[in-house]
Amino acid sequence: MSTLALKVLCKSELDQNVEEQVQCEIEIHKNLIHPNIICLYSSFDDKVQICLVLELAPKGTLFDRVLEWCRVPEQMSSQYIAQITDALKYLHGKHIIYHNIDLENILVDVHGQVTLADFSYSTQTRNHQTTICSTTAYLAPECQGTHPD
Repeated sequence: MSTLALKVLCKSELDQNVEEQVQCEIEIHKNLIHPNIICLYSSFDDKVQICLVLELAPKGTLFDRVLEWCRVPEQMSSQYIAQITDALKYLHGKHIIYHNIDLENILVDVHGQVTLADFSYSTQTRNHQTTICSTTAYLAPECQGTHPD
C-alpha cells in the first residue's frame, strides 16, 4: 500500500471563482496518467471542504532541493528538464496548457524523478484564456507588466 497525500481546501476560505477553478483543476487532472505528473487518485467534497487524494512526493518540491543543494548538478538538471519536457509534451497532446511551471510546483518523488503538480491554472485549449496565468517570479520577460498579480 502506498502512502498518499491529502490536499484539503476549506470552502469558507475560497471565493466562488476559486472554488470553480478547483473543480476545473480536478476535471483536467483526473484523467492524466504520466510518470512525470503527480497522480490524482480521487477527490471529494462536502459543505465544508474540497479534498484531493494525491500521490505523495516524499522528497518535496524542486525549490526545496535547490535551496538544499545551492547548485543542481548539470547531469541532474538535464534529466529534470527532459522529464518536465516529456510531461508538457504529454499535456499538449491532450490539448492542456499547464500555465504554472515554477519550482514549487515541481515535486520530487521517491525515485528522484520530478513530477508536475498543481493544475489550478491549467486550461483545455478549447477553453484557452487570453489572460496570463503564472507565478510572477517565473513570468517570461515579454509578459512583464501585463500580469494580473
